[in-house]
This record gives sequence, structure tokens and C-alpha cells, in this order.
Amino acid sequence: MNPSCGVESPTSLAGLDDRSNMENMRENLIKSECQICIMAGAFICLEGIDGAGKGTQAAMLVDKLRSENIACELYHYPDYSSVYGKRIKEFLDKKININVEELALLYMVDMVKDKEEVIRKLDEGKVIVVDRYIYSTIAYQSAGGMSYVRLTEMEKMLEMPVPSVVFYLDIPVKISLERKSKLGRSDRFETAGAYLDRVSEAYKMLFDGAFFAGRWERIDGAQDINRIGESIYGTVARMLR
Repeated sequence: MNPSCGVESPTSLAGLDDRSNMENMRENLIKSECQICIMAGAFICLEGIDGAGKGTQAAMLVDKLRSENIACELYHYPDYSSVYGKRIKEFLDKKININVEELALLYMVDMVKDKEEVIRKLDEGKVIVVDRYIYSTIAYQSAGGMSYVRLTEMEKMLEMPVPSVVFYLDIPVKISLERKSKLGRSDRFETAGAYLDRVSEAYKMLFDGAFFAGRWERIDGAQDINRIGESIYGTVARMLR
């Protein structure tokens, strides 16, 4: 994928310094929030392209944590029960057309609606597990034509809770398409190999930059699901000790 990473040239060095100072202040705030979230609870995110197994692994992790009497909550995004998620679903099912900027904002506000609730549950010491988060919005909408840099800046400005760890389930696009075909499920993008190639490249950029998280861990999503689950749970269990 070759998302636009261009940044407009500053009109003056003073302007550049001002923007740099503001960005440093924002980054420090984000890091501070991240530390608070990690200390109070644990925020676990599962990411990857379609068919990577995020939903399966998120459910397995929550079941395992609950079997150990660990208080946890599971969130899925997009949330198709919300007014925003319903509109996204109509778009994915090809019932309506939405431009890429409106779609990005719908995905964002669908998560923002739960922001205060997630922060409160983290403060209560609960483990929060999310199947997709802001990273999906960046990866998919940059693949759809929005600037990768612009999307990352927009997401930072939302000041969402920062995950303790992001598990990136990495699979080849070919396997993604095969899995979706076997399940008989696809939306307007999930059968487009070239599009998913661009999504995959964006995820790799997020992973390489350890974007907006305590840390990222890459997992081979083509492995046996139980082996993947054991690896994820092992990491989470060590975090919670």
C-alpha cells in the first residue's frame, strides 16, 4: 500500500515550532492516559484484516478470563446495534453509498460513544477486550483513499483510551479471502484482494510504528486457533500478575 504520508510544508519556522510544541504536549497527554489505563485495569485490543480471527480470539480470551474469575468486558467495532453502526452496515451491505470521510467519522464516533464507559470500567480495575479499534479505521479508510497521516492525527485528537497491548493477527490476503469464502460472508470490500493488500500494508505501518498503544505483538494468524489463544492468554496473564 502507498497511502499518502505527505505533510504540508510550514509557512515559517515559528509555525513549525508551535505545531511541534503542541504535538509534544498532546503526545505527553496520550502517554499519561496510557499509563493510567494500564495501572487501573488492562485494555486489550485484537486487530487484523478480515478473516484473521479477531472475533474468535476475543471471545476465547474473555471466556478464559471469566473462568479465572477476572472481571472483563468485550466490545466489538463497528457496533451494529448503534445508530452509527447500523449506517455502516447499510454501506457495507451495498444498500447506501457513503464517501470515505463520512465513513471514517462514523467509525470514529461509534467508538467515541463508549469512551467514558470504557474509562470508567478500566478505573474499576476491569479488563477490557476489543475486537477492532481505532487501528481498523486508519487501515481501512487509508486503503479507501484518505491520508494515512491525517487519519492518525484525527484519531489522536479524539483522546481515546490507549490499549495496554494490541495483538495484531497477521494473515496473508489469500487466506483472508479463502476463509471469508468458506463462511459464505462478504461485504463490499471483503472480496477485493487489492483493497485488502492496501489494508494489510497500513496495518504493518501501524505495527512498525507501535502506534497508540503500550505495545504491539504480531501473531501468525494462520496458526491453529487454540495455539493462538494460548499465546494471547499467556501474554495477558503475565500483564495481570
